Amino acid sequence: MKAFNCAVWIETRDLSHKAAAKHFDGLLEGKIPQAFDRSVYAFFTDLTRRLPEPDEFTDAEMDGCPWACALENSGESVIMALLRDRHVEVFPVILELADKYGLVCFDAQNTIVHLPSRPIPERAKSGSSAWA
Repeated sequence: MKAFNCAVWIETRDLSHKAAAKHFDGLLEGKIPQAFDRSVYAFFTDLTRRLPEPDEFTDAEMDGCPWACALENSGESVIMALLRDRHVEVFPVILELADKYGLVCFDAQNTIVHLPSRPIPERAKSGSSAWA
C-alpha cells in the first residue's frame, strides 16, 4: 500500500508550494542541516502521545497503527509516512499540532504547504523557539 507522505519543520519565512517541495526533497536526501528545536520536539511528543509510533504496537495491535513506517525526527523536522487509508483521519491531527507549535506542514502528495496561522517570526537556529 502506498503511503501518504508529509513533513513538518521550523521555518523563518513564508514558503511557496514550490519552495516547500524543494525543502522537503532536501530533507529526504539529507541535504538540509538539522539542529534541535523545542517546537519540533513538542510537536513530536504531542503527536506520538496521541498516535504512537509503530514500535509501540504489538503484532496483534498493528491494525490500529496509522503509520507506514517509523517517524523520522531529526531535530528541526519530522517526516511522516501515513497509511493511505488512515490519512483522512490522521492528517488533520498533524495539521492541528503543526499550527499549535508554529511549524510549516508540507503535504507531499498534493505539493501543498500549510503555514502556521500566526506570523512566522524570525527565529535563530540555536534551538530557541518563539512558540514554546
